[in-house]
Amino acid sequence: MPRRVTLLLERPQGDSRAFTAAVSLIRCLPVAAAERALRTRAATLEGAVAGLDAHLHSGLPALLLLEVECERALRAAELDWVRGVLDRLRSGELTWTASLRADLLDDVLE
Repeated sequence: MPRRVTLLLERPQGDSRAFTAAVSLIRCLPVAAAERALRTRAATLEGAVAGLDAHLHSGLPALLLLEVECERALRAAELDWVRGVLDRLRSGELTWTASLRADLLDDVLE
């Protein structure tokens, strides 16, 4: 299960429910592994936002760019949230212990 949670944290997909589920299980990972996965996700989101920005400056009429604007807003908001979680992990404000991870895995696997 930890590998699946890591993959869901790392890779943005079209369906945000998978990410939300992974966030709910984040404490089954060591803090350092969760931080690495979220850094990977942040880098992917940064690239996605930059790509969407390029589309928005393509010269197309605004009406044809509404879905791009929407997607960019959603990706940028997610990126802001992920960066905030990373800041909290780095500062120690957000943390968990190995025993908490073990308890979670025991509960999930029962």
